[in-house]
Amino acid sequence: MSQRLNAAVSQQLLQTLEARFAAHPERHAGLRWPMMRERLEGDPGGLWALQQMEASGGEPDLIGVDPASGTLLYVDCAAESPAARRSLCFDEQALGML
Repeated sequence: MSQRLNAAVSQQLLQTLEARFAAHPERHAGLRWPMMRERLEGDPGGLWALQQMEASGGEPDLIGVDPASGTLLYVDCAAESPAARRSLCFDEQALGML
């Protein structure tokens, strides 16, 4: 599976992220969207990961930048866990106890 988005999907995702960035400035005080957009455009793998969050019903939003590495820190800010990501078990032993 390719971890690159086509141009149309990338642009749509960037528009969605920009709208969310503008709607919730308290999550990323002191950061400016143009710089964040430029960084995202240079990171196709990161855009792909954010698109996967969006596609599963999440609402990824920027909450900061790691001071040591400069990595953009995105988390899912959806009000509740998306239905597609509920009731998952990643532990085989625990799954056997259900």
